[in-house]
Amino acid sequence: MAVKAQKSSLFRYFHTGEGFFFCIKDSVLIDPACGSGNFLTETYISLRKLENEILLEIHKGQMMFGDGDLNPIQVSIGQFYGIEINDFAVTVAKTALWIAESQMMKETEEIVQMSLDFLPLKSYANIVEGNALRVDWESVVPKAELNFIMGNPPFVGARLMSAEQKDDVSFILNGAKGIGNIDYVSCWYKKAADMMKETEVRTVRYSVNVVYNNFPWCNPTDEQKAKIEQTAQAILDARAFYPDCSLADLYDELTMPPELRKAHHENDFAVMAAYGFDKKITESECVAELMRRYRELTEEKYDAR
Repeated sequence: MAVKAQKSSLFRYFHTGEGFFFCIKDSVLIDPACGSGNFLTETYISLRKLENEILLEIHKGQMMFGDGDLNPIQVSIGQFYGIEINDFAVTVAKTALWIAESQMMKETEEIVQMSLDFLPLKSYANIVEGNALRVDWESVVPKAELNFIMGNPPFVGARLMSAEQKDDVSFILNGAKGIGNIDYVSCWYKKAADMMKETEVRTVRYSVNVVYNNFPWCNPTDEQKAKIEQTAQAILDARAFYPDCSLADLYDELTMPPELRKAHHENDFAVMAAYGFDKKITESECVAELMRRYRELTEEKYDAR
């Protein structure tokens, strides 16, 4: 009963134009080590699901009427910011948010019983490519507009850091006591703490068990599956040659072991063959094709209902 009463009060806030709904639609978040955007995407989907619950309570499954330009969706991927050093991961993160936006829009259409315009790649996903320890986070989003800092930055022990990573530590923690024994991740903690000074910005910690994959899987033949498994095992075997190295060390673009790089290339080609992609396909062409396939799958799903 308490939960029901609390939920009712949240919907009342929606009607009066204050409280919970405006909290979720106005919240701005940044992940300064966002990788391929898994956690930004999961958070966006969670907020949109809350928004859809509110819309369902308000409209009770009835058709929404009004101005044709009226958009019932207020939570936007524009509220989500990220910084990532890997260029391909940046592209994947943006695409993941676009796909999630399309996915949740379909659910909203069912609730309000009206078609909503969605032009993929038009909504802006604020994922910036760069070294988060060298980028001014306020150049990505001003702290006066920020509510939450999310993060799962890399943990690299002081004895395992590359020369470049040690330079980052010196740059961020210059003069700190015991700097030679400090983990790489401390640099993100320092920058987050600086960003939070004299603000109401909060930090959010991730669950290590949260995984999200946005791309449609293909239908490989048994031979293609075997090839993918074989090349994936080759990646693990290549890593095993370096038991004392962290993943951050192994995947440093400048020092990545040649056998590991080769194993990844062969795995990429095996997956591309299963998708029917040409080996010469560009990154942007690959992402566009995955987006097209996703749209086809979701349209088939909703047309069948």
